[in-house]
Amino acid sequence: MPEQSSPRKFVSDFREGELLYDHTDPESGLRLLVTRGGFCFCAYVGVEADHTLAGLDDFSFPCHWGVNFTTWGKPGTSWPEGWFWWGWDYGHAFDARDFLADLPEDTPESLRELLRQTDSRRMEPGPGVPRVKNWTLDAVILDGLDVVMELREALQASNEFSTCC
Repeated sequence: MPEQSSPRKFVSDFREGELLYDHTDPESGLRLLVTRGGFCFCAYVGVEADHTLAGLDDFSFPCHWGVNFTTWGKPGTSWPEGWFWWGWDYGHAFDARDFLADLPEDTPESLRELLRQTDSRRMEPGPGVPRVKNWTLDAVILDGLDVVMELREALQASNEFSTCC
C-alpha cells in the first residue's frame, strides 16, 4: 500500500496568500475568508458594499487579538471586490509561527540554529509562562465561524432594537 501524505494543516503547509476557506453565512450575509499570510493564518469577515457597516474602519468586535486590518475588496487580491473586510491574524506573542519553514534556502545555518533555539524556548516555556498555540487551519476556521455567529447575533439584536423602539 502506498504511503499516504499527511494532510495540510499548519500555516507552513500552505503558500503565502493562498485562500484556504471562503464561506458566506446564509442568514446574515456575513462572509468569512481564511488565508495564509506571511507567517501566520489570517481571517477576514466581510459585508457586501451596500451593507450598513461597509466602510466602517473603526468597527470592532471580539476576535483573536482584535481587528487589525480593514479594506475594500480589490481585483487581484485575497479580498473580493464588492465587499468591505475586517481582518485579524494568528501571529501574536503566544501564537506559534514556523519561521524556519519559510526561510530562503540560502539562509546561514547560524541563523537557522538561533531560530531553532528560540522556537524550543517558546514551545516549552518555564513555570507561569503561557504555552504557545500552534494554530491549525481547522481551529482557525472554527474560531472565525464563532466570530461570524457572534456578529450575526449582535446584528440581529441591533435590528430588533431599532424596529421595536
